[in-house]
Amino acid sequence: MDSSDTPTDLVASTLFKEKNEESIPTKEFLLVELDGELYGVGVADIEMVMKIPPVTAVPNAPSAIVGIFHLRGQVVVAIDLLKRMGLARKNGVIPYYLFIVEQGRNHFGVMVDHTRTVVRIPETEITPLDPVTAAHIPERFAKGTFLYLDKVTNRSHKPNVDIMIAPVGTEKMMVEPIFAERPVVILDLPGVLNEEELRTEGVTGEKNSSGPSQVE
Repeated sequence: MDSSDTPTDLVASTLFKEKNEESIPTKEFLLVELDGELYGVGVADIEMVMKIPPVTAVPNAPSAIVGIFHLRGQVVVAIDLLKRMGLARKNGVIPYYLFIVEQGRNHFGVMVDHTRTVVRIPETEITPLDPVTAAHIPERFAKGTFLYLDKVTNRSHKPNVDIMIAPVGTEKMMVEPIFAERPVVILDLPGVLNEEELRTEGVTGEKNSSGPSQVE
């Protein structure tokens, strides 16, 4: 500590820093995982998160519409988010969760592989889509991106030090946490759940000529 600094100066400096940080607007997002990628959904837009219930298929609906189910007296339209964005699945993971949102006259259950956590991000850290991301995710489905420090698991074998008990050659599996920055795409729900598109278009943007869907 500088000899010219007094405890009062340090307290005042700390309070100014905290107040300045609090003055930066932030947004809260639920992080969800889909086909190995992270997406952010505005917490204020989500009514609830739940495991995917039994879903009744809707005849002649676009393939992004998986079907419907009933929840607390409401008809909920189940949406395959990956197909809605026109993306092919790269891994064999089956969607396990969905989040419920209200858009227009309908309630939608947007299906994802996993839900992660809620994060609060300063608005200054939210940036436009980078060219690589924009190349495979339609811009109308996203409204920005940010970096999230994610914990990944590094499994490594280390010799068992208790040689008096463990047989020769026995090894223990050690788990070492490693953190890495991962991009998070912020979903634009009005774009993803555009009712006119869901009525008339398939996942590739072509008009669905097989008949009207059941989205009202």
